[in-house]
Amino acid sequence: MAKSIKVKLARAWYWALSPVRYGFGSRVMAALTSSSLLQALVFKQAVVRFLRFKELDTSREMNKAMASRYLLSNCANDWRLYALSHVSPAVFEEWVSVEGLEYLKSAIKSSQGVVLVNSHFGASRCVPLAIARNDVPLHSLESLDVLAKIGAANRENLMVLEVGAGKKFLLKPIRAAQKLLSKGGVLHIVPDGLQGVAGVPVSFLGRERKVSTSFAELAFDTGAVILPVTAELEVSGRVKVIISPALESNSTVRSEAVAQLVESYAQSLERSWRKDPTGIKSHHLAHVLNLPLFKR
Repeated sequence: MAKSIKVKLARAWYWALSPVRYGFGSRVMAALTSSSLLQALVFKQAVVRFLRFKELDTSREMNKAMASRYLLSNCANDWRLYALSHVSPAVFEEWVSVEGLEYLKSAIKSSQGVVLVNSHFGASRCVPLAIARNDVPLHSLESLDVLAKIGAANRENLMVLEVGAGKKFLLKPIRAAQKLLSKGGVLHIVPDGLQGVAGVPVSFLGRERKVSTSFAELAFDTGAVILPVTAELEVSGRVKVIISPALESNSTVRSEAVAQLVESYAQSLERSWRKDPTGIKSHHLAHVLNLPLFKR
C-alpha cells in the first residue's frame, strides 16, 4: 500500500514538471550545480567527497570547477529520464546520440543473444530508452521498474524484468533472461550495484571491490555476446551513449571464463572513472573510498 502511494506521488510530481522543456530544465540544473554559493551550502559534502577521488587516482588533478559536472550527473536523474521519454523522436535524437550501434546490430544479425552491460555512471538510466528508441527491442534486468514508477512514456521496445533486491531477489526473471538470450534477444543489465554481498572480488582503483557475476554467467550459459555500454552527460544536457566492442574470454571452463569477463568489465569501468570522474555516482564513490586495499 505504502509503495503504491509513493509511486503515485512520484508520477504526480513528474507530471507537474511535464510543462518544463528538457532544454530549459537542463540549463536550470547546470546553473544550480555550478553555483559557488549552492556548492558551499547545499552540496558541500558531495563536493568534498568528489575531491577525494584523488585518493584513488593520484595522477588526476581535481578542482571545484569539475565538481559542477559531478553534481549534475548526480541530480535529477529521474526527471531527465521522464522528460526525455516524453519528447518526440526528432527532439530525442537532438539530445541523445548512440555511438557503436554497429556492434549491437552485427551481433543481432548473427542471431546471437546480446548482454548490454551498463554501469552506474553518467546518464546510465537513459541507456535502455536510447537503445529502444533506435528500433532495438530489449529487456532490462532491474531491481525496480523505474520507468513505470515515474510514468515514463514511449517505451514500446523496452520491457523491464524486475528481479527485486536482497532477500526479495527473484529467480523467475533470471530464467526469463536466459530464455531471451537463447533466442537471440537483447538484455540490458547493470552489475555494479551496491545491494547484496555476492560477487567476485576484483582490483578496482587499488581497492578490493565485489562485482556481480550474473551478466557473465548468463552470457556463458547462452552463448551471448557481452557489449559494454556507457552514457556520458554533457553540461548542456546532451547524452552520448557509447557501445564498445565485446568483452572476450579465452577459456571454455565456466568458472574461469566468468572470472575473466567480470575482471574485463571492472577494468572497463575503472577506465571510465579515470577518464571522467565527473560521471561517478556519489554513493558509489563513497562505497569505493571505504573499501579495503586490494591484496594480490
